[in-house]
Amino acid sequence: MTNTEITVRGNASVSKKPDTIRISLSFDSKDEAYSGAIDNLNTAISEAIALFKQCGVIDEPQTDRFSINEWWDNEYSDAPELQGYEASQHLEARIDMNMDRLQLILVGFSNSTSSLKPRVRLNFEVRDTNKMLQEARKQAINAAKRSAEDIAAQLDLKIVGIKTIEYNQPFSGTSSSIALNFSEGDTDLVAEASMPMISPKDVMRGDDVTITWECQTLS
Repeated sequence: MTNTEITVRGNASVSKKPDTIRISLSFDSKDEAYSGAIDNLNTAISEAIALFKQCGVIDEPQTDRFSINEWWDNEYSDAPELQGYEASQHLEARIDMNMDRLQLILVGFSNSTSSLKPRVRLNFEVRDTNKMLQEARKQAINAAKRSAEDIAAQLDLKIVGIKTIEYNQPFSGTSSSIALNFSEGDTDLVAEASMPMISPKDVMRGDDVTITWECQTLS
């Protein structure tokens, strides 16, 4: 018997409906005074955290980014003028896939009397994708095995074992997202009658493997 090798590549993907909504909030505050920019921002952040609690969200939003910068007029001219300061803060929160609760939160921001309206981005996710990856990897290996068996049968070879296995870069597909801007004059943006129709896509997770099989000739 002669030893030889077969190298095949298998891939697979699995999908699942999202079970989590990631809500990203961005606030920007401008004021002539440093303290004014900070105070206005802090007030808006406190109101946002209170709104989430009011809507039954246990885990309050967490700060992801914060910055404060000088705000100049004619910044790149020969005579720039300092106008004040701009403070920005980005919050993130995760809630269960509950569209009624999401509507309460969005309507709360829409109806807020705060002068600082957030920019909002919604991402629909699966909280734990590890099981999805494991299932995709299992299916990818089985696909590679079936391909190797088909090739071996056509060439009168017998598969005797695995020589090497390489897991390539796993891939994933995020679900749909939506961005909303709440300006001071658009307080009815997401009132109940005009709540956006959101139907998020499934979340996809996949894997790709390359396997070299040791074979022997049958003749």
